[in-house]
Amino acid sequence: AGAPLKVVLMSATLDARLFHDYFWDAPSVKFPGRTFPVTELYLEDALEATNHVVRGYEDWCRKGGPGGGGSFGAGGAGGGPKRPGDWSCSTCNSNNFARRAACLQCGTPKDGRPPTPGPPSAAPGAPGFKPDPRSVPLADRDDEFLSPAELVERYGDYSNNVQQALAKLDHNAIDYALVVDVIA
Repeated sequence: AGAPLKVVLMSATLDARLFHDYFWDAPSVKFPGRTFPVTELYLEDALEATNHVVRGYEDWCRKGGPGGGGSFGAGGAGGGPKRPGDWSCSTCNSNNFARRAACLQCGTPKDGRPPTPGPPSAAPGAPGFKPDPRSVPLADRDDEFLSPAELVERYGDYSNNVQQALAKLDHNAIDYALVVDVIA
């Protein structure tokens, strides 16, 4: 019953066409400008540049599996004391955050029952198919599914501190101390 809602989105990297189409051909204005060179940096670069140390017991660390327990390659139990609701996997004995529905290490559901085979549509090549992360070729595998030795191989050009940090971090959590180190 008042003035119409007006939204202004501004960004140097925004895909204006995407928003234009989404908002029913809403009017848009483009102001040409200069582009500036951009250097892409990744987690390992931030760890290297800041000499950030991941101790292994912080909230953003893995609760079990490779890197858990605070010493590189220790594996197994670790990540500090369990918090209320955290659970141990009945298959591989890894500790997991309460919010996880399945084990980070082996994929066993929280209730301990082995995963049921998916419907025929979950076959390779079908929409929604997700292969077992450990069966993905090493070059294409996400870091969270690499063993400590595979992390060392992938990040051989980085310091031992970076390799240790990558093994300890939960790749689905935010290392707030690193964020502070980067912007400080």
